[in-house]
Amino acid sequence: MNSRMQSAGNLVGSTGWKARFWDGAVEGTVAALGRIEVGEVLTLTAVRLLVDGVELPGAVEASAWQPWEVSLDTPQVAVRRSTTFEDQHVQWFEIQSAAAGSITVWIEFETRSPLKIAIDDGVVYWESELGRVVAVACNPAATRVVTGCEAADVRRLWDAGVDFNGWAQVGELRDSHGVVACGLPAGRSGVLALAVGRTRQEALEKLTAAQGSPQTVLEHARGTWEQFFADNVPACPRAGYEELWREAWYVLRANRMDYANPPLSHPFTSPSKFNYPHQWLWDSAFHAIVWRWLKSSDWARMELSNLLEHPLEHGRLCHEIHFSPWVCELNYQHGHQPFAPTSQPPVMAIAVELVHQRDKNDQWLRQTLPKLVAYLQWWHIARDPDHDDLAGWGCGWESGLDNSPRWDHVAQAGKLWFPAPVEATELNALLVQEWRAVARLAGHLGQTKIQNLAESWAGRIKSAMIERLWDTADEFFYCRDHREKPIRMKTVGGLLGLLALDPGDAQVSGLLRHLTDEREFWTPYPIPSVARDEPSFTTGQMWRGPTWINTNWLLIRSLERLKQGTLAVELARRTLAMVQSEGSAKLWEWYDPITGRALGNKDYSWSALVIDLLMDQSGHAI
Repeated sequence: MNSRMQSAGNLVGSTGWKARFWDGAVEGTVAALGRIEVGEVLTLTAVRLLVDGVELPGAVEASAWQPWEVSLDTPQVAVRRSTTFEDQHVQWFEIQSAAAGSITVWIEFETRSPLKIAIDDGVVYWESELGRVVAVACNPAATRVVTGCEAADVRRLWDAGVDFNGWAQVGELRDSHGVVACGLPAGRSGVLALAVGRTRQEALEKLTAAQGSPQTVLEHARGTWEQFFADNVPACPRAGYEELWREAWYVLRANRMDYANPPLSHPFTSPSKFNYPHQWLWDSAFHAIVWRWLKSSDWARMELSNLLEHPLEHGRLCHEIHFSPWVCELNYQHGHQPFAPTSQPPVMAIAVELVHQRDKNDQWLRQTLPKLVAYLQWWHIARDPDHDDLAGWGCGWESGLDNSPRWDHVAQAGKLWFPAPVEATELNALLVQEWRAVARLAGHLGQTKIQNLAESWAGRIKSAMIERLWDTADEFFYCRDHREKPIRMKTVGGLLGLLALDPGDAQVSGLLRHLTDEREFWTPYPIPSVARDEPSFTTGQMWRGPTWINTNWLLIRSLERLKQGTLAVELARRTLAMVQSEGSAKLWEWYDPITGRALGNKDYSWSALVIDLLMDQSGHAI
């Protein structure tokens, strides 16, 4: 049975739940929980249980974005905590003292925007500028409950031993931190609950439900998951991959966010809800490619809406849309602009074409096509200063290959690299593929002028790539740095030059030789982001060696188009084997190309591209 279908003390096989401790396992008695995520806005950074002021040992980290339940028992105290997902953000702690001493539940939490405190009728409300309210209450009323912004302030009042009923607030509003301390005397039981809503009323209704009937909350969440799979998800197309199929859809669905807060007016899928809570350009393009396989493709079009509805200067589609001006300040932006100042690898037209192939929505395509054209032209306006038909990355972050060793030759400034411009193979190959997609879409709509423009750009960029980036002796594409010197390093970016090539091109055989060489890219779990025989190759650092599913997906599609079907099938097979190499399906950010070990952020959305590899209709004959 899929391990995700098991939860501690509660088997709900059809929903995809399980207790998910961050380290993957729990041994012995656990008396307290550490960092817990609740939805996209609330993080419990510390949850501690104390008996007569002495903290019980055994804190662990826990990831909790899905419905699950954990029962924790010690000789002193029994705690039952549960949480739900997406718009059902609820946490509760059922506490019953089995000890002679008093019980203290100490919770520190934070949200992703500054908070203000309000206390009303026995409920404390922490209200954020993002339009979210965290409501906290203890039922029945505890002997002592204190809340404040700073743990030290709350601790001073708590340690004073003041005995009172109801809430006491200490400290002044300073930031996004919150502290709640609740005390129960020996033998007393209670439920301390936290709920998140868009309004006080919504949060209070969830809070009341959690305190009155926790099982009802769990059942509702389970029903939501069951309905999603029953109403939207097609049957797994390949026998033997059912666990991976459900895992991939779970990851994509669990990362879907809905701030309803301009410019993020439409729901979208974050790369990884608790580490990357914003919207990214090429991530969302890959997400839309997968969402199109739902029985309705509405979510696929919606995935791209926030990005397409906010073109910036000269048509640029931005790298990242932040969910609040406050967060922009933390992400070293100037002012309160929610849009990042860069773009990302251009894959939007590819996504639009695949979504359109699925739903045939010509009205949407007519609205979208001019934005795609403007965006692709922006690369030539803003990223080709020497007008040689080769665009360059503005910085390492813009490339998406953040810490690639290609940037090692340039000085670093803080956390950013500034090697601009680097005329990169994969950027220009993607532009060729994008212009070709635009040409086909324009042809479908009968827009000959755009079709001719797109075909012209695709030809010009391909010719420039072969003339300036192709190394005849090494039979490999190398980037050129800001001094127009080749960066002689074999990375997956060079292999992605296949995107621009056509069957019969002389460069194809040379790139395939590198791709299939076990000393370079054909590792047990290919394709590593840096060739194995490069001095900079390492298996555990993002784009310095690990394998990524999104670049594998791009290479598989290229191999199919180049009539290398057997090789495409084998790369798809190894990709699917990689995500199951540790005995269960793991959709993580990147993988060790030698062992297949899952690395980076867990439950990573674009790794759900394995769904596309499993769909027979997509042309992947695995």
